[in-house]
Amino acid sequence: MKPFAIQSPCHESWDAMRRDQGARHCASCDKHVVELATMTEAQVHGLIVLTGGHFCARQTVRDGAVVLLPTVAPRGRFPLRMALGGAVVASALAACAPAHAAGPTPRPDPIELAGSDPHPQPTPAPVPVPAPPLERNEPMMGDVAYEPSVSDYAVRFKKGSAKLDVQALGSVANAATALQATPWIAHVRIEGLVAADEGSGKKATALAQGRADAVRAALIKRGIEASRLRAAVAGVARKSGISAAVDNELNRTVTFTVEAN
Repeated sequence: MKPFAIQSPCHESWDAMRRDQGARHCASCDKHVVELATMTEAQVHGLIVLTGGHFCARQTVRDGAVVLLPTVAPRGRFPLRMALGGAVVASALAACAPAHAAGPTPRPDPIELAGSDPHPQPTPAPVPVPAPPLERNEPMMGDVAYEPSVSDYAVRFKKGSAKLDVQALGSVANAATALQATPWIAHVRIEGLVAADEGSGKKATALAQGRADAVRAALIKRGIEASRLRAAVAGVARKSGISAAVDNELNRTVTFTVEAN
């Protein structure tokens, strides 16, 4: 993942900040600061979905990428297959090896070369050369300046539908992983929107509420506490300033807002 631009670098002491449910609380600005090195890439994407790309973080950059928690792959049977495969190969090699007669194999007489040392000294082992240390940049902390696309911060729907398709379920999954990793986020408002070409009045309100309810139900199904989630209809439609088509795309969505505790 590429590094985030830190809009307002923070020079407060990280060690002096109070630990709070997996994050640090900055008393100076009354914000929670997340350590990106303790999150997976999926959790960071989910945090972008929840916050619209506006959050306070501490990031470490190494080799041009943000240091993140690696995703642990599920355990498989590969080691067992390797062990069994090794045993089979060893048995096959033993079966193919030529048979020798019983008794010790006679050794040829040693040949002494002229001028050779009859008692050679062992060759000294090579001294290992230490590898150069990896470049480690100092962590930077502050408000993240990230302008996400619609697919980054919203759950998108098809025209006139409140059903979650595969792409929408992926966005919900990212939001769920972020909520699980950020228990200090006590309340999230889930706002349903409708586009101008999807109707108006009670029909539009019902569609927007249905979209918000669908996302809330999907998050609860993924283990997020219902008390943390509130589904509502967005009061103001989003405007892109580009075209009506882009406006429609912006508003066939559900967005998230982290509410104050």
